[in-house]
Amino acid sequence: MKLVLSSQKNINILAGWLMFAIGSLVYILTTEPTTPLWDCPEYTATAVKLEVGHPPGAPLYQMMGAVITNMFHVDPSNIAFMMNVFACLSGGVAIMLLFWIITYFAKRIAGKQWGEISSSTFIAIIGSGIVGSAAILFSDTFWFNATESEVYSLANTFTVLVFYCAIRWADGFGKERNNKWLVLIALILGLAPGVHFMALLGIPSVVMIYYFKTEEKKITAKRFIIANLVAAGILVAVFGLIFPFLINSFGWVDIVAVNTFGAPFHTGTILWAILLTAICVFSLWFSRKKGWIALNTTVLALMFIVIGFSCYLMIPIRSNANTPINENNPSTAAGLDYYFSREQYGSSPLLYGPSYNARPDMSDPYIIGSPIYEPNKETGKYEIVDHGLSIRYLPQYMMVFPRVSNDMPQYAKNYRALTGLKEGEIPSFGDNLYYFLSYQLGYMNMRYFLWNFSGRQNDYQGNSEPYKGNWITGIKPLDEWRLGPQDPQADYMKDNMAHNKYYMLPLILGLIGLYFHFKRNDKDAYATLLFFIITGVGITLYTNNPPYEPRERDYALVTAFWTFGIWIGLGVMGIYTWLKKYVGQNRKSALAAAVTGICLLAVPVLMASENWDDHDRSTRSTARAVGRNYLSSVGKNGIIVSYGDNDTFPLWYMQEMEGYRTDVRVMNTSLLMCDWYIDQMRRQFYDSPALPLSLPSKMYKGKTNESVYLSDENNPLLDKELDIKTFIELIKSEHPLFRQKDMFGQYDALLPTTQISIPVNKENAVKYGIVSPEDAPYMEDSLHITIGRPNRGYSIDKKTLAFLDFLSNYQWDRPIHFGIGGAGNPSENMFGLQKYLVMEGLTYKLVPLDINNLEACDGQRTYDLAMREWEYGGMDNPKTYLSEADRRTASHVRSALNAATRSLLMDGDTTRARELINLSVQKMPANRFEPNYYVIETIGTLYRTGQKEQADSLAEYAFDQMEKDILYFYSFPENHKMGVYQDALLDLRLYNMLLDNISEHNKDLYETKKGYFDKLYSAYMAVFPFVIQRS
Repeated sequence: MKLVLSSQKNINILAGWLMFAIGSLVYILTTEPTTPLWDCPEYTATAVKLEVGHPPGAPLYQMMGAVITNMFHVDPSNIAFMMNVFACLSGGVAIMLLFWIITYFAKRIAGKQWGEISSSTFIAIIGSGIVGSAAILFSDTFWFNATESEVYSLANTFTVLVFYCAIRWADGFGKERNNKWLVLIALILGLAPGVHFMALLGIPSVVMIYYFKTEEKKITAKRFIIANLVAAGILVAVFGLIFPFLINSFGWVDIVAVNTFGAPFHTGTILWAILLTAICVFSLWFSRKKGWIALNTTVLALMFIVIGFSCYLMIPIRSNANTPINENNPSTAAGLDYYFSREQYGSSPLLYGPSYNARPDMSDPYIIGSPIYEPNKETGKYEIVDHGLSIRYLPQYMMVFPRVSNDMPQYAKNYRALTGLKEGEIPSFGDNLYYFLSYQLGYMNMRYFLWNFSGRQNDYQGNSEPYKGNWITGIKPLDEWRLGPQDPQADYMKDNMAHNKYYMLPLILGLIGLYFHFKRNDKDAYATLLFFIITGVGITLYTNNPPYEPRERDYALVTAFWTFGIWIGLGVMGIYTWLKKYVGQNRKSALAAAVTGICLLAVPVLMASENWDDHDRSTRSTARAVGRNYLSSVGKNGIIVSYGDNDTFPLWYMQEMEGYRTDVRVMNTSLLMCDWYIDQMRRQFYDSPALPLSLPSKMYKGKTNESVYLSDENNPLLDKELDIKTFIELIKSEHPLFRQKDMFGQYDALLPTTQISIPVNKENAVKYGIVSPEDAPYMEDSLHITIGRPNRGYSIDKKTLAFLDFLSNYQWDRPIHFGIGGAGNPSENMFGLQKYLVMEGLTYKLVPLDINNLEACDGQRTYDLAMREWEYGGMDNPKTYLSEADRRTASHVRSALNAATRSLLMDGDTTRARELINLSVQKMPANRFEPNYYVIETIGTLYRTGQKEQADSLAEYAFDQMEKDILYFYSFPENHKMGVYQDALLDLRLYNMLLDNISEHNKDLYETKKGYFDKLYSAYMAVFPFVIQRS
């Protein structure tokens, strides 16, 4: 019996919407109630208030986020949740589109239209859509992306929407007004950069679908390759020509209009927009009059690309409003050009460039690029503030397909280890190709792919160790053959929530679908395969991952994994098609339902059950806790120096979204290398006063003073100590002794000396709470610091110059703090002030006291903060999934509480010391973390507070965990020992550290474990003899 056309078609539509509802509901139920870590706090803050985030920007994402979050009157603390819901709904849309694409391909394989399909085949088609879309719904990477306020969920939806529109256009090929789908695709492509460039990767599939629709001959390898080259050419034209032309031309015309004709700023931009609009309107009118359909459609498509791309107007408009977050300050068309091209990040050559160890051609080392203009409002002209600059390398180091370029020296050692190169050896094309195939495709692509469809070992950052971050099958013999023993006994490894086993079932079903697709409709399969390759291999080629990344990068490949879901769905259709020949006509519907049900249980249901615990973020709020705790650690009107994403963006979020501690000025040292950021420090934001900087802006512009070297020729002040006011005045004076001309005719400063004194306003230091009245008698008259890095010619960088500029006008009327976490606190980010820092909360506070001990802590202040102000992000809830980034964050908090407890003990306040260390154990239970330095430090602190029973219990637990770890590492076979010997040695060191901590408190336990440690250490020498040989 056949269902009528409307019934089958409507069921398909309704089923798609049902998958949208299920997907959205699952994602909303498992998203965080507030902002996640990494870029999410920044995106949330810049979206809701339409501010300017990091290049190249995401204006459409921000505007859509602003509409959604401002649509309802919600408490500021719930705004981040609304942004997460936005991502959840975007993910739900992508699942719905996946369902319809699967059923479309399955229907084409069946060779019939809706209403003509038998009931059994219709059940198989709908079943294919449900299984395939549900598999992706519950897949690792897609689920992760769909529950956080990042651009990737919406970007993936835009990308698959291009693919969906392409097949809708193909389905109605030749029909009247069918080209509307091409125009819609053009609009989506124009809008796409306003979220992420990922959507442009749908272009080749559109071209391929067109090729298959117009090419009736049998597909051959030659024609397929030609079609792919044409597709790649169109992609390059859109990405590399149309968008850059739009940005560049507006900037260039405005510069000409202002500098040549004396017009006001933005005049050229407006006139050029009017001219382009007139050209497009005339072209539409003329092509329509002549009946040139192809030209008319092309012009219309280009117009809609431009209309979509106009969302980028938000960036300069909001930049001109001087929003608190205004990265790069792209307030003009010329500034937008620099912002959009991401020039501040540099570039890594993809097809031709220098090797990782390339040496410059010292006879002519620099290639001067295009000038960079900025508007000077005083002169009313655009002025050149910088030039593009690149290095000219010796020709023997230039090569085809370089993988790790020499602008990433930190990766050189790992690159050599992966390729087998010796230090100084120039890599060959074969070396780079091997690296691309083995590491970039194998480790940074295929490993992620198999995470999603075979199984995942755990959530630890993978650096090629056999026990961290690998893909697994869940089939023990296979996994042990690949990776060595897979039965860790330590709780933190054994119970890792991200240990997910799918037994390769999703992969197998997808491969069945891939084969079936090519067997039954090779043209559709080719187009899908191209989409899969370009969103997977293409992105891997473009991102050119160095070894090893600071975080896993699977989120960038989500569209390729989504595409594999098409074949998982078609696998159901394939199995049904091959089995139906063995059953009677009256049993085919039951067979279709049975195949669907079995596949549903074997793949999506299995994936959901395995993945739910490590994708459920509903009880976690680490990022909000980080932002609140850091800001609360800062004194009134204070300044906090931060270093990386996770100790900066959460602070921005708390200030911008929740209005918390808006009196605090966040100073990020990475951004302090940029002139626009230094200028922003001169302005007041909310309740935070401006920083008093005295050096003129021109001394920070562009590359000026990126490195400031010591003036060592005829310099009478070379060995003198100068007070900081005099030091800065000498630099500002531009005296010939203290400046040098660069290649552009601009002047860089030279340091008069490396010895600086900073006077202390003692009255203000007490008045503004920087020093307590009790400590006032011990204050120094001046701070004495040494600047400059001896290994770099006693130079300082721009951020250090800016900070010293600020200190030269500092009146000790607002506290200065340095964050203890984020990207760490290397000495160059403390500006030589280490001996004057004392830990207070999650910061080091600058005090005019000669402390000279970074472990010194204001225990009373930290106690008050930890007990009354701080949040802990749900870390004490055993159901809360803590990612590796969350666990690292917990270490910073644990470290601060340990230091504060020791300080309280030194003050004789045992009661508060016990309360504080017990709070640490309660809020961050040791059994939720691997035994590390900070956990062992906590155990020692427990002993010092007299809580022997609790300390003994934790010590025995930690010993047990480390013993299991060490024995596990010892069990690896020879071919994997190189991947675990360092971890085994680290555990031995931690074991010995714990012995030191218990030695005075539990002699019996110490003697027992010391004897066992000696055995373990002796065994280490036998298990890893190559360590001795190397040393």
